[in-house]
Amino acid sequence: MLSRMSLPHALLGVLDARPMNGYALAQFFAGAQNWIWAAPQSQVYGALKKLESDGLIVGTEAEGQNGLTTTVYSLTPEGRTALVEWISTPHPPAPTRDAFGLQALHFDSIDPQAAIAVVDAYVAHQRKLVEEWSQHRDALAAMDTPLLRERLKDRDPAEHERIARLKTHVFDGQIAQAQARLDWALRAVELLGDDPHANRAGRAEAADGPTPGGAATGHRRTELPNERMSRAQAVAHLLSDLIVSKQVSPGERLGTKEELRQRYGVAVGTLNETIRLLETRGLIETRPGPGGGIFVAAQPAHIRLSHLILGLGADALSVVDTLEIRNALETPIALSAMRNARSRNIARLEKLVAAMGECADNPAEYLRRNWDLHQAIAELSTNRLLRTIYISLLGAAREAVREVVPDDEFRESWQRNLQSHIDLVAAIASGDPHRVVQAVEAHTPVSMSLSEPALAW
Repeated sequence: MLSRMSLPHALLGVLDARPMNGYALAQFFAGAQNWIWAAPQSQVYGALKKLESDGLIVGTEAEGQNGLTTTVYSLTPEGRTALVEWISTPHPPAPTRDAFGLQALHFDSIDPQAAIAVVDAYVAHQRKLVEEWSQHRDALAAMDTPLLRERLKDRDPAEHERIARLKTHVFDGQIAQAQARLDWALRAVELLGDDPHANRAGRAEAADGPTPGGAATGHRRTELPNERMSRAQAVAHLLSDLIVSKQVSPGERLGTKEELRQRYGVAVGTLNETIRLLETRGLIETRPGPGGGIFVAAQPAHIRLSHLILGLGADALSVVDTLEIRNALETPIALSAMRNARSRNIARLEKLVAAMGECADNPAEYLRRNWDLHQAIAELSTNRLLRTIYISLLGAAREAVREVVPDDEFRESWQRNLQSHIDLVAAIASGDPHRVVQAVEAHTPVSMSLSEPALAW
């Protein structure tokens, strides 16, 4: 009889997808960042022996690498019955054992700076989890993890997208929990860094605006928005409003980190997170040395993308290069998508094109949905390297764009551009390589370059 612990059942769940040897299983569970249950190698082998003795899995000898013999484990009918029973039975939550929470409960017993160092390490770990789980979640959504591909082989194709959505939903939860822990930990940094004589709510009377010494050098704290956001996000929101509304000019000095910290009444860790958020958006830049500090980033460079002018938070030339390389990959991506597309995939592409058709009055949304379509086409490719490079280039272009402004001819041109995407999807659905190549070539519009490079959508 299996115990209520999850490792044996987790092993059964993995083996339900495909047979594996002990080493492969141990490696799978060692990669905790890509799953939700970690286990050391010794526990994995011990659990396998117990499962085999209970008749829930069976091991068979097979030739492995370099001609060596290995034992490959597969599920028995009894094992699958046990797995289904376990999945179908409600189980009480495991007892709470939160080492960091226990530490935080006693932070009052140590120097605040020592506690902040502990929190910083925790924040870095949670941020890493968010990043890695997001990558795995995206791979699941694309039905492109080795285990999921194996699992789907024996499932009704009509069920594939639903199965992928169920699995991505699990990681959506993991990501949300890690993000919540990250935000909570940043609040701990604020509490640890609070001046006991200061207004802890951070709601002292606001300064009248930027002082002659810089945009953030007032002696009084600025009130943070009373919204459901972290304090780091709240400060980023206020500074972003100053920059976007042009109350401060490109190149203008906002102040030093310490001046900003005092103005908004937050801790060092919180301000560092604020700076990271604003730098990611391309709104500020940090300059070291005498006279340095936090400055409003220079006006973004611009490039012309057919009849849209894109304001960039990165160097224009690098984005031009990125999009030109992406354009060079359009034909192999479309041909690969054509070879692998099924009716459900075509239906998804048609839905994305239809969404583009609803954005005639919203150029920024039109561009976003446009690139959603191109990513969905790329996700159909089974050439992992080609797909990864293309989607990475597309992502880099997305991240660089800060504003989208149509020119005078956009309203007259967008219908032609939309039709080129309708034709591209129809060509992929046709299964005709020649038609796909023609559609890709027609998709690249002839645009006036003026002083900016002209690129395909």
